[in-house]
Formats: sequence, C-alpha cells, structure tokens
Amino acid sequence: MYKNIEEITGKKACSSTGCLKAKNGDIIIDKERILERWVEYIEELFNDNRKEYDVMKRNFAGPPILKDEIIECEEFLLQHCRGLMSSQRVTHTKFKFQDARSDDCLEVIIPEVAEESYGLYIWPCSPVLAQYVWQKRCYLDKKHILELSAGTALPGIVAAKCGAVVTLSDHIASPRCLDRCRHSAETNSLPDVRVVGITWGRISQELCDLKPIDIILASDCFYDTKDFEDVLMTMAFLLENNPSAEIWVSYQERSSERSIKYLLDKWDLSAEELDFPNMDQLDSSYENYKAHVIELFSIRRKDYKR
Repeated sequence: MYKNIEEITGKKACSSTGCLKAKNGDIIIDKERILERWVEYIEELFNDNRKEYDVMKRNFAGPPILKDEIIECEEFLLQHCRGLMSSQRVTHTKFKFQDARSDDCLEVIIPEVAEESYGLYIWPCSPVLAQYVWQKRCYLDKKHILELSAGTALPGIVAAKCGAVVTLSDHIASPRCLDRCRHSAETNSLPDVRVVGITWGRISQELCDLKPIDIILASDCFYDTKDFEDVLMTMAFLLENNPSAEIWVSYQERSSERSIKYLLDKWDLSAEELDFPNMDQLDSSYENYKAHVIELFSIRRKDYKR
C-alpha cells in the first residue's frame, strides 16, 4: 500500500508516529502545508490568553532538621542494631584463671556471637593476653588501662576484675563491636568500665579526650597488613601523650614474611618480647589458641628510660 501511495503521489508516506497533523486529524505530508501548520501552531501559542499558574516555590535544601530529630534517629538505629544482635545466637564461654602458687582464682564469662564478623567472637590471641594480664595482676591495681579493638574484650575484662581502671575501645563505625564490649562488661558486673569508639589511623576527639594511660592492651591488632601502619600510628600517638606507658601485644603468626620492624623504626617505637604465660593454669572450653603460634611482646617509645 505504501509503495502504491509513493508511486501515485511521488511522496513517501509515513506512520502517524512523529508526523504532523492538521486540526482535523489528517496527516500532513506536503512540505509547504507542514510549514503553514507550524506557523499556525506557534501563533496559537502566542495568542493563548489563559491565566498563568502560580510558580511553585521549591525548597531544594529541604525542611530544617532539629537536633532532637537527629538524636531520636540515632537512638532508633542503635535499638535496631541491638535488636539484630539479640536475634543472633549468643553463646557464653567461661574462663577460669588460677594460680598454682596460691589460692587466687578468677572466673570471667565472655558472650560472643557465633558468626564470621570481626569483634563479635573470641580470637585465639585473646586468652593468651588475658592470661598474661592475670599473671601480672599484682601490678594492675588502680592502673589506667586501655584495650584497643577490644571486641569481646577478654583481656580488658580480666584487667578490670584485677582492680584496674579500664576503658574498652573498638572501631567508632562498628556499633555491634562496641555493644559487644558493653555486653562483656555488663555480664561480668563491671558498670564502671568505659566504652569508646577509636579508629586506627584517625586522630578523633574520642582519642584526644582519653585520660592518662598506664598500659595499653592490643590483642591480634596486627591481623591485616594494610592496617599495620594505622595501628602503629595510633599506638605512637597514645605513647606520645603517655610517654611512660607500655603496650602489651599478643600476635598470631600467619606468615614468616610479615614484619612490623620497619614501621616501628618509622614511628620511633621499639618492641621487646614478653615471657609467655603458663597456659596450663587457664581452664576453659575455649582452646583454639593451642592450634596457633602466638607471640607476646611489648611496645614502647624508643626514648623511654626505665
């Protein structure tokens, strides 16, 4: 049909889509008629005497947000996170610290969430550092102690039970890890233990507001090599503000090619191996630390003088 129209008129026909129509609905093909229709249409637009609509005022910034609304939102999100945690399967692991030379004994219960997420379950380095803390308990009374990236916070909880003034910390953007710190403190009846958000490599207000520190605990903070310098930068900052402080570190050996010696030199820090604690005096169903090579060492400023 289209071919016949083209042969008769000498003009190509087109479908209605994209073609111009006259007022009566007929499709216009002739170029002169198309031009006339456009002129006619434009004149109609210019002669349109309809009343103009009021221009809508737009507030691109949006409505002002009150401080109370922000606080309410934060509380809602926190409650939501806690609700998610409570729906997870929480287990409780008991650790009994003993001393063969005396009748001293300490029991600690650590709640953990059985899922693959940093800071929610016990790591093999944690009981080793906790046992070292236990064996140094006579030195800890009234000492101010900070645990970095505490997670389930076993070493810090043991220190608090031994009379130390303890602050637990974890990544400021990880509310679940911070809640795990609080839960560990609550489970062991330690209402005075503080929990703060501290992120490796970031000089935050929370980090600057810390009170004087005597000992810093760091259990398996040297896990991922990309974080090593951020960890040491944070440690160097803490030791700069607390020149006589000492950092007790437990470290799981994952590769013989890993080393922090260069970074220690860079940040003017030195490391010294610590005596490995007697793990036979620790009674617990958790024994994963036995399957790994774990080392203990202390970190101080290079210019520290005993």
